[in-house]
Amino acid sequence: MAETASPSPPAGASPYPCPFPHPGGKGGTTGRGALLLVNIVLAAAYLWAASEALPVRVAVDGDRLIGEVSGTAIEARVVTEPEGQAGLYLAPPVGLQYVGWTRVVEPVMPSPALIAQAGPLLGGLWWQSGWGTVTIAESAPSGSRAPRYRLDGQRDGSVSATARYLDQSGIYTPPGAMVRLFEPVLGPGSVEIIAQHLRGYDGGGILVGAREGTGYIFSFRPVHRDAAWWSIDPTGWHGPLANGVFDKPWLQSLQEVTRQALRGYPAAVGLLVVASLAALLAHFVEGARGRPSPPAPSPNTGGRGGYGATGRGGTPALPLALLFICAFVITGFASVVVLEGMPHVQDSVAYHFQAKVLAAGRLFAPLPATIEFFEHEFVVMHDGRWFGKYPPGWPALLALGVLVGQPALVNPLVGALGLVAVYFLGRELYSRWVGLGAAVLGLSSPFFVFMSGSMMAHPAGMLFTTLGTLGFVRTQRTGSWPAATATGATFATAFLIRPWSAIVVVATLALFELPALVRSPGRALRWWPAVVVALPFVAAYLGYNDALTGNPLGNTQELWWSFDRLGFGPGHGPWPAGHTPLNGIWNTSRNLSELHRHLFGWPPALTLSFLAVPFVLARPRRADLLLAAAFASIVIGYWLWWADGIMYGPRFYYEGLAFLLILTARGVEAAGGIGAGLASWLRTSPAPLARGAGEGLRGEERGASGDGATGRRGGAAGADGGLDHERHETSERRERAMRRASRTVALGAVSIFVAANLTLFMPVQWTIHYGYNYVNGRTVSLVRASGVQNAVVFVPVGEWYAWWNYGSVFSSNSPFLDSDVLYARDLGDERNRRLVAAMPDRAFYRIQSGQVAPYRP
Repeated sequence: MAETASPSPPAGASPYPCPFPHPGGKGGTTGRGALLLVNIVLAAAYLWAASEALPVRVAVDGDRLIGEVSGTAIEARVVTEPEGQAGLYLAPPVGLQYVGWTRVVEPVMPSPALIAQAGPLLGGLWWQSGWGTVTIAESAPSGSRAPRYRLDGQRDGSVSATARYLDQSGIYTPPGAMVRLFEPVLGPGSVEIIAQHLRGYDGGGILVGAREGTGYIFSFRPVHRDAAWWSIDPTGWHGPLANGVFDKPWLQSLQEVTRQALRGYPAAVGLLVVASLAALLAHFVEGARGRPSPPAPSPNTGGRGGYGATGRGGTPALPLALLFICAFVITGFASVVVLEGMPHVQDSVAYHFQAKVLAAGRLFAPLPATIEFFEHEFVVMHDGRWFGKYPPGWPALLALGVLVGQPALVNPLVGALGLVAVYFLGRELYSRWVGLGAAVLGLSSPFFVFMSGSMMAHPAGMLFTTLGTLGFVRTQRTGSWPAATATGATFATAFLIRPWSAIVVVATLALFELPALVRSPGRALRWWPAVVVALPFVAAYLGYNDALTGNPLGNTQELWWSFDRLGFGPGHGPWPAGHTPLNGIWNTSRNLSELHRHLFGWPPALTLSFLAVPFVLARPRRADLLLAAAFASIVIGYWLWWADGIMYGPRFYYEGLAFLLILTARGVEAAGGIGAGLASWLRTSPAPLARGAGEGLRGEERGASGDGATGRRGGAAGADGGLDHERHETSERRERAMRRASRTVALGAVSIFVAANLTLFMPVQWTIHYGYNYVNGRTVSLVRASGVQNAVVFVPVGEWYAWWNYGSVFSSNSPFLDSDVLYARDLGDERNRRLVAAMPDRAFYRIQSGQVAPYRP
């Protein structure tokens, strides 16, 4: 049975009521109290997280340099003893290092005291890190150490501080930004520098012996949990002289991940304050004008079901078609031109290999007798079989592109369809404008563009997860069997592509359905088509595992690495102790930080600002909670995974991209609707501001309508109707002005952010992603240009970790080694002779000094 839609609010009413409703109205005091409580909790959590301090200590004792982070000491011996200045270094944020924001924004490093005081709440759009208390002590004649300088809120007058910029080559160049040097403190004897590194994510360092661009620096990276000593001269950084790893304690780790999760909170509050002030200003300006203005169209605010959506409306066919075409063209350009139509990650190499096997109508290729020349990471060699280690869903889709000779265009097509799915889910939950806004935001997202240009499985996972969520919402509302069938089919397909992501999202949606099932157990019947249609997909997955591993419950991924599994403890991850909850928090923190940078290309502090607006207002709808919980389930789910998975951004979170896009568009609409809420509050609230505004309005009306004669009361009664009409017209005019003002602020802000991404962030990303992950097509192009045929080309493999040397050419091979040109690993003349003997009918060449040279063993 279909659910009954909730009644629509009156025309012109705001779906985003003012957070300060009339105390006498329904829920007024509760709403005001909830707003206060929520923001007290959020602000307290943010301030607590921003107080994170990592202890760092550097001691100089002659030629011994000792650096210590979080109790882990790293010692280096040097030939030249450091003398001269000491200094504090802040590593530029990742967004500045790799994006080039410094071209537009000149970062200025305030004094350590200022960072300590202003950093927790106003740490800036760029720097996450800072310096707190700094103590410099030197040895006294008695051998004891005496404090010489202390910086903890007031700089000691005897300290002479100058700023210098230390670029990545180690060269000091004014004007200053990221290094603060102090007067000479190093000389004969020993010196100790103790500092508190605040909000440690981007990292920093302590310089000693800094003189004319030379010296030593103890650098540390909290996100990687490593530290090292380097020597510095005008030619760059040299070393490391000594290095090691340290563990970031539980408290600091929890503070870090909390800060990353709440990073958009201050900006959300700021947006709401600005939108509210603009609306109030419009209220008084419009009242002072005294002229009628044309009515503004009110948005469709009809409620729908339990989600509080504002109505679907019609589908804008032309904008949606243009969106699809633009998405396909942009991501196709990223795939074919920037990423050269080839896999750039070990995972995508394995996916592409398996897609070619499936396109040939096989589940696996026979394992070659000379496999050592053709083996590649994540392409499993097991029981005489050769196949990719990942689930079959994405390789099966990619095989369609292999069959038509265009595998590089499959993901651009999938990505474009994904944005269409985002639109329909946004329309289903809120309105067509929220859906369209979310899709447009997706089109501008660097995360979307480059992931959809890759050959990774995540865009297909996002498409089917979004379609599954859309089917779930429609099934909840209508109970129709076609919607339930679509839900089961799409989520089952998502399971074949990215099993764990699909499982955690389905589990979360099931929790949202559970209360209704408890109230009405008969609702369970509406879901039977979803279960029935999903069973064949599950059976196919089990059959695939059985065919390749010999066990339906076997995991093909574990055939490559036995530790490649979910959970904690030994056997989960490559370390002896295995994956730990603390390691999961470190991974989560890093992924969230990457999300801030890659999701929209906005300054990281702004990325989740609009998304936070409904929650800051303490007015989240059920749909807000549904989407937020679905994304949070993915974050929590990958807390259980041992690797952080960073590639093209926080790729493990990509299946939840639709949830973030829709919540952001919803937040833009909510921030824009604050003016209507304030207008409603001013109309009904007895607060002093509202009373003053009302008295002013009535005074204006009396002055405009009176003739100054107190004795002429006879016509007063006849004028009452006109005055009421004028008051009503003035009130409506003010409300329209307030709605326009807040909407202008919200749309203006998001437009500025998107423009900044398109003009500053994205242009640099096109360059960065060419040759991404050290992979490029130069060797393949060189061989094609040489015109060799029926040949084997030996390719140098380099160091054991440099997989990309052979990975750049491996995907050009047929899994059955029957392609015209084969690329083989160059294992040295002695071993290469074995391959020459095994393929006597082929010519052999070697890549040597950047040329294709005939091979003569």
